[in-house]
Amino acid sequence: MNLIKRERIGKLLINLTLTSILILSTIMIVPEGKCQVTKVYVSTDVPKDIKDKVTIESIINVPDKGTIEDINVKLTIHHTYDADLDVILISPNGTEIELFDDVGGRDNNFIDTILDDEADVNITDGSAPFTNSYRPEESLSVLDGGEMQGTWKLRIYDDLAGDEGTLDIWSIEITYPSSPISTQLWFWPLVLGVIIVVTIVIIILLKRRKPLPPTIPTSVMKNVAIKL
Repeated sequence: MNLIKRERIGKLLINLTLTSILILSTIMIVPEGKCQVTKVYVSTDVPKDIKDKVTIESIINVPDKGTIEDINVKLTIHHTYDADLDVILISPNGTEIELFDDVGGRDNNFIDTILDDEADVNITDGSAPFTNSYRPEESLSVLDGGEMQGTWKLRIYDDLAGDEGTLDIWSIEITYPSSPISTQLWFWPLVLGVIIVVTIVIIILLKRRKPLPPTIPTSVMKNVAIKL
């Protein structure tokens, strides 16, 4: 391998090393919790019939661990008299949030209704079929800072006779901090790769070092001078 090719390979390895170190350094300085994840979890035990004077519950099992930073609820209920319904969200630790109670009067249905603390309109000021985002009657922010993992429940009570309906679907959307980078599957292979690259570059640079010329002892030089 000629000198020019060796120099090109050496520069390439040095650039690769510096790039790898820069990437790793950038990743390491990202503070934990600055990145967020938002996931939607959907109930799988629906539809459920809503009978007069009967309480029903539907559940969502959230397998992921994390601290809640924000939570919203989305639901679709077909019912012929909205004001009959009292709807409550129950967290895994038992905290109950009344989403709405006796709203909508004699009108019908809640279609793709979103309960969101950041919404502009309170659900008590909305009208059927509530196809929009509304602030719930009780704030969902009470759940912020709690653990998201576990079984969530939606409880519905039909408090008057004469009209019935169906809970068709519901879901919760949770925003929580991402896991520390060191727990990600790709992190340690990346660290190992950087270490390997750096090690290879060091070995190559050491091998490329030119040996120093041999030192001739002074006594030998004197003897050569005498003979001359």
